[in-house]
Amino acid sequence: MYVLQVTPFLDLSTQTPKYRKNRKIYFQDPLIFHCFSGKNNSIGDNFYFESKRLLNNPQDKSKLVEAVVGAHIKRYSGECYYWKGKKEIDFLARQHQKIMYVEVKYQGQIKPSDFNWCSNILPGKNKLVVATKHQFLQRKDLCLIPVPLFLIQISSM
Repeated sequence: MYVLQVTPFLDLSTQTPKYRKNRKIYFQDPLIFHCFSGKNNSIGDNFYFESKRLLNNPQDKSKLVEAVVGAHIKRYSGECYYWKGKKEIDFLARQHQKIMYVEVKYQGQIKPSDFNWCSNILPGKNKLVVATKHQFLQRKDLCLIPVPLFLIQISSM
């Protein structure tokens, strides 16, 4: 029924998925998430109040935004993975024989220095794209872009 999106682990050294490792699971659609959340919290069929409560909580809202970004990446690239070592990269997607690295940080302020670790992890001249709430920054190894702009231009990346 395409309710859930399963995101497997990708080994960066071999660039192959490892299906036996842990996977990340996301709801494909925020409406489906709110329906399950409402039923799980015993509020009946009035999902409006549960949705409002979740969207007023910054942590829950950022998880929902991460799921939306993941669904868009999967839709446009066909393949979507994650990587985790000491740090984590939320989404890796193959496009045109290259891998796109995407981290979702839907919060007020982000320091580019928080991502200095990625230059040691990412092979070659690859860039980490960080989908943010408001910030925009372009560097040779890092790109901060607001989530709405990222979602608009994902088909051309």
